[in-house]
Amino acid sequence: MIRATIIFGSGAVNKYDETGIIPKDEDIDGCIDVVEFRTEAKMRAYCKGLCDADGWEKVISLDPVYTQTPDCDTCDHWRGFFSDKEGSVYCPDCGKRLDEPCFEVVTLNGHEFNARTLNVEGELKGSRISTETLNDMLLDDEGDYISEEARQVDETIKFYVPVDKITLPDSQLAAYINQNMK
Repeated sequence: MIRATIIFGSGAVNKYDETGIIPKDEDIDGCIDVVEFRTEAKMRAYCKGLCDADGWEKVISLDPVYTQTPDCDTCDHWRGFFSDKEGSVYCPDCGKRLDEPCFEVVTLNGHEFNARTLNVEGELKGSRISTETLNDMLLDDEGDYISEEARQVDETIKFYVPVDKITLPDSQLAAYINQNMK
């Protein structure tokens, strides 16, 4: 599943822009909405619709958070059927990516970020990976951790990757890290 947080209204968006913290509904002129999608295509279609949003002066969509999509009744059948295929394969019945990585969710200051542990052979095996967006939230303008919780989170993450890379299969994500981050 993919969970997206959407902030509607100029008061809410301005408060988020000023503080970097998702405001509470009762503290703002606007609203916060959390929406879940089974596929990335559905999320993109929703976000496209937000671009055409009517009635709000400002709208902001935060980076999506990926969670485990439940299997439908036929996912196991299709997983076996496509077991010899390379690359991502999707269940024809529900659209779930059959080689979907196991995502964790890290929460900091009301924001949710993806993290995952690489399951590959070699020196990256067991490395915990998260997004650059989380890395950007950990430190203040002086380069100090924003909180003790932020320091503890940072100590568990070995590499931070762009948001669009966190969904890559383990082997491709490991190759990206080896090429760009060592």
